[in-house]
Amino acid sequence: MHSELLVTRPESGPARRTLKIASGVELDAGCVERDPFIIRSRAWNLPLGVLTPALRDAMLSLIDGADEEETAIDVRRREGLSSLGRWSWLTQTLLDIGGIRCTLTAYAGEPLATLFALAPGSPLRVSSLDANEPAELSRFACLRSLDGAMVIESPLGRARVELHDPRLVGAVAAIVRPSTASSIAASTPLPVETLAAFLGFLRGAGALVSPDETGASDDASGLLLWEFHDALFHAHSRMGRRSLAYGASYRFRGRIDPPPPVAPVEGPFIALPAPDMTRHAVEDRPFAAVLEARRSRREFAPNPISLAALSEFLYRSARDTHIPKSTEGGERQFSPIKRPYPGAGGCHPLEVYLVAHCCADLEPGLYRYEPASHGLVAIAGDVSRLAPLLAGARGAAGIDRDPAVLIVLAARFARMLWKYEGVGYANILKDAGGLLQTMCLVATAMDLAACPLGGGDSERFSTAAGTGFFETSSIAELMLGLSDREAT
Repeated sequence: MHSELLVTRPESGPARRTLKIASGVELDAGCVERDPFIIRSRAWNLPLGVLTPALRDAMLSLIDGADEEETAIDVRRREGLSSLGRWSWLTQTLLDIGGIRCTLTAYAGEPLATLFALAPGSPLRVSSLDANEPAELSRFACLRSLDGAMVIESPLGRARVELHDPRLVGAVAAIVRPSTASSIAASTPLPVETLAAFLGFLRGAGALVSPDETGASDDASGLLLWEFHDALFHAHSRMGRRSLAYGASYRFRGRIDPPPPVAPVEGPFIALPAPDMTRHAVEDRPFAAVLEARRSRREFAPNPISLAALSEFLYRSARDTHIPKSTEGGERQFSPIKRPYPGAGGCHPLEVYLVAHCCADLEPGLYRYEPASHGLVAIAGDVSRLAPLLAGARGAAGIDRDPAVLIVLAARFARMLWKYEGVGYANILKDAGGLLQTMCLVATAMDLAACPLGGGDSERFSTAAGTGFFETSSIAELMLGLSDREAT
């Protein structure tokens, strides 16, 4: 695989296509020609049975890479149309399941672009476009650098195209408006046939749209309502349109130590009294009644919330209920923890920060809840920087009065991303949803007013808390206070 951009010399003929077995795919040809032929990867097995000599040789030639047209000609010459038909089916099937990579090469042999499926699925359409067939880059297409190569992909497809020749980047730029291979060739030093084949690759990856059907297609398929980042996040945090590197892969094991289960205490610590959970188990309203009574309450009494009530709220919703003992010596191990709300893989990366505005026996300021020891850690900083956070909460809720406390859920991203690949950030958001619901139910059981918010300012929070935007940053907010009147 060529991972760097190559400057190619002028072609003296049409581009060709080379097929090669993808990384991680194995061919089991047996010991003799009459043995069954099997192709397998970590995710699938494709038994082919006993292959004819020509098909067997053609399949083995894919290990080092073979010219698609020359191989097909050889199969037909040796065994006729029946074997050629089966060979066409085999190569299309392997392309569709991610078993082979298809590389567009210049006449002199230099690689131009490579297409490969990220996941098995329906047939990929990678045939060349007509020279005068209009095409336009999809608004969902993404051009980026990946592992030393320039790649283009789209959440609308399940294939990726690597660009090995920098001139193709110019071709991509040309199709931000409706263009044809012929029109692009007028300004790009590549033959029309090569550009038509490259556009076919982009179509196979779902990165192209037909200019005449753009609006109608979006409307018919439900895409009209989707934004690029939402579609990309949805496609790449679920299986089906992404590579197999997904889930708890522990890909950083041996490279960096796993983050500790709980953030270290840095700053003045305020111990909080633990509530009597045995009493609450007996005296609390039944769960069904609490669930039915839960509402987002945006009306807050002007009275301050007591520190005891705040302590009980945090203890019941966000404390650590179990932390494994640390191991001594050697490489630090990943230690799962438990809390009252669900957490993917026991990572629990969420940190609860409090913007205290009107709380009895607690100075206004920013605090971090310490879930292991059940206390508050005062965050040193400029208190004036908290006003924009409260103003943002008021704006998100559409109210005029500040809540007694603004709870900010921030994620220590490394805690989740060290363990999970592909689904890490999605897991964090699911954790946040579980914690928000738990907090709302606890607040209802305690007759407090709570209201989750639809958005917040992560940049302002990071500035106020002194944390890195991609290290520990806010992902959700909830207002908490004393109830003023029944929510409508």
